[in-house]
Amino acid sequence: MPLLSTSILTGGSTPGVSTAQALGTAPSPSGLPGGSVPYPSASGGASIFGVCHAFPTTPGAVLASLTDGGRNLLARMLVEGLAFRLVGFRVGSGGFNPSAPASPLPIDPALTELLNPFFPLLSAAPEPIDKYEYANAYAPAFLCRCAAAEAVTTIGEWGVYAEITASPLVPAEVGDRHLFAVCHRPMVGKTLNDVLVWRLVVQY
Repeated sequence: MPLLSTSILTGGSTPGVSTAQALGTAPSPSGLPGGSVPYPSASGGASIFGVCHAFPTTPGAVLASLTDGGRNLLARMLVEGLAFRLVGFRVGSGGFNPSAPASPLPIDPALTELLNPFFPLLSAAPEPIDKYEYANAYAPAFLCRCAAAEAVTTIGEWGVYAEITASPLVPAEVGDRHLFAVCHRPMVGKTLNDVLVWRLVVQY
């Protein structure tokens, strides 16, 4: 769910307090067209992850690992001039050992999808990333928020998804989405009363 209300993004004066106002956060790049941020490309694509604004209560950071698919996209970006953007996230109820919920499972880099994706369902597009941050071009971070009525389940895995925006050698794959990075954590139970925010950090 977006951290900013539409009225704030457009400069409107609709009454009401948005989540961003309640948290005291600054406007984020999630208001960019399409709710996504282009990834830098070897052919001169932009690098617009946005300005880093710390939350008053900083969400817990979790380290996400690149998948083989993510590494392949980065390699093709350098060799072929491929361009892609990081467009969204999913959470799932896999990622931990059911017999020992405090123990995350090892990550298989060959994964092309979460073990048990739950929100959003695979029939829908990934949930837009709520905020982009970066320490440098090789350590982007993503703030991902699940509202009260979203992802009401046990959660143990997060995935960041990339969408190909330009492919000089294989034009037909433009628009394809790939699991770019994944994180496994101990089980977290989410109820209808919970609003959860995570900072996913991808370093490579």
